[in-house]
Amino acid sequence: MAQKAGLFGRIKSPFFWLADFVYPPVCVLCKKIIPAGSPVCEACLSKMQPYPQIESANQLWIARQGDSSVYLECFLAGFSFEPNLQQLIHLLKYQNEKRLGVLLGKRLAGQCSKPLKKWKIDWVVPVPLHPKKKRTRGYNQSELVGAGLAGLLNLTFKKDVLFRTRNTPSNTKLSAQERVENVAGAFAVAAGINPAGKNILLIDDVITTGSTLNACAEPLKKAGARTLYALALAHPDA
Repeated sequence: MAQKAGLFGRIKSPFFWLADFVYPPVCVLCKKIIPAGSPVCEACLSKMQPYPQIESANQLWIARQGDSSVYLECFLAGFSFEPNLQQLIHLLKYQNEKRLGVLLGKRLAGQCSKPLKKWKIDWVVPVPLHPKKKRTRGYNQSELVGAGLAGLLNLTFKKDVLFRTRNTPSNTKLSAQERVENVAGAFAVAAGINPAGKNILLIDDVITTGSTLNACAEPLKKAGARTLYALALAHPDA
């Protein structure tokens, strides 16, 4: 069987070569021809701008310091939400470019590896989509980003730790207070999951006020999680 598989691979490869010749892979952004295996060229990826932040003084923590409704120890964003990354995230979320999720997760891991190592993360947990929205989209983009990050840093990735108790409207056009109210009580810990004593890293694509990630952190903290951190690909307020 091994010989047959090897032979099939040798016979099949010219057809893939021909397909690449006739329809060469192109970058999803600049449309230039690129080597097979990546959806975006390195030149476009290099335009991603690191988010200027101070780890121990993020905006959510400053705004709500001493507030008992804050369950996150800290949050970070890897990059600024500039047009190049904004387009990549749009393609990931709405154009079925799932390959971008793992790729961007690996970029995020490289950008934030130092604080992540210091935090001694036990679990990497993505922000869940409501089942209805996940069926419509076909996947959860935060799961893909989290899987890419965890894989590169050899961390434990657990995608089914949280679930949404209701299908909340988008936060995009809401004020900071409206965002808090919109996601309040919208997440719960899945049956059979015990986060007690765990240092957990929550993953999302974009973080603005931190309301969604803080709402995810609340049930985990109440279930005994030791420390909750949050990390997103991008923050729009550089």
